[in-house]
Amino acid sequence: MITPFFKLEQTEEHVVVTIKAPNANIRDAEIDFCEKTFIFSAAPYFLRLYLPGFVGIPENSSSDYEADSGTFVIKVPKQNKGEEFKDLEMLSELLKPQRPSGQSNVEELEEEIEGVLADQKLQKEEESPNLEEIKKFGYGFGWYKMGIMKKFGEELEDLFAIRNPDEVEITKRYDIMVKNDEKSFDSEHYLADLFDVPDELTQIIKSSLPSNIFTFNDDDRLILKDLKVIKLKRFTAEENKQIMYSLLDILFSYLLDLRINDWEPNVQSDVMVAKISPSISNFVRFSTLKDSITSAIRRTLCYCLYRNFDLCKKELEDLDVILEKGRSCLLHCLLALRKRFYNSSHDFIYLFNQLFIDDYCIWIQIVDEKVLEQVREELKEIRKSLQKSDISELDLDYIETEAKMIMMKVENGEYDSDDN
Repeated sequence: MITPFFKLEQTEEHVVVTIKAPNANIRDAEIDFCEKTFIFSAAPYFLRLYLPGFVGIPENSSSDYEADSGTFVIKVPKQNKGEEFKDLEMLSELLKPQRPSGQSNVEELEEEIEGVLADQKLQKEEESPNLEEIKKFGYGFGWYKMGIMKKFGEELEDLFAIRNPDEVEITKRYDIMVKNDEKSFDSEHYLADLFDVPDELTQIIKSSLPSNIFTFNDDDRLILKDLKVIKLKRFTAEENKQIMYSLLDILFSYLLDLRINDWEPNVQSDVMVAKISPSISNFVRFSTLKDSITSAIRRTLCYCLYRNFDLCKKELEDLDVILEKGRSCLLHCLLALRKRFYNSSHDFIYLFNQLFIDDYCIWIQIVDEKVLEQVREELKEIRKSLQKSDISELDLDYIETEAKMIMMKVENGEYDSDDN
């Protein structure tokens, strides 16, 4: 059976279910609902939804059918008039049977490589790594995947800074990343973007975040209806925060790429996002949000086309905006990024989805709202206090002071290149 395209909206009295089933025979269509379950059946389509609230009796419902588009619009009465049904855009949750009421809503995702990218599946591991190995060497979403990267070897050298994570402990990856960033930092490039700001960079920083670019839409619904609902296991509250910290560095990179490309990704955008994101490029795990944010900023100043601290601060503002918009906006960004990786011209970019994004698309729909709220407040505090000295590994203040002294000497005719 085929899961049809569907979306849910609500009024004070009804949940409005829109279903597109162009190949269905209307005579075969059956619609039923009871308590929190809604069922639509019209061969070859079948849809079962698990709603967040109780619905009334079918006798109080109504439905319309648009023959030209094969669209059903069903108005399902709420049992309690005025009740808000939360998270109706979290389609993966609506398709999944509800947990018993006593079970925690904060759960972790277990690896299930079977995804919607059937032609790009990773082969199943012949022997699963043990739990101790995963705790020590895991990577990808939640740091619980192993054995994937070693299959590809040199083919992935241009995508990942740490190319053999199966052999590099999680606790050592951050230091390796920082050392590589320090070696890659080009002070002349940084100073040029500071003291001789290109006109296009000025416009990039001034550009306003489009109001409609982060709106959950029908493209998102099409992806979600086919996204596999993967197995779940429980994460601790601290682990969920660490997962969120990594999500923010990924979204920082995503927003940065959008901003510098005038809100339209280009053919190099997928590689750019992966390069800037510490979590994707180096498989690191952060214990604080500040480490995540400063790492993303440092990598921007090392690898981005524009290496400007004000640009980085603008990205934190963008990040704050999408956090304020809430869960559906975060999900939309993840789905847009997933689509970009899926359509990439690079042979192995799809791995980013299987290592990170697919799982994040499910996790963001179920993670406790408290985690989102806590991280949102942490980001606000970081934005208030952030200084260049927080990117301590690059010595930005020292480099700028030295450059200003040289410029003063040049202006006064005192500078001799042999002095430098």
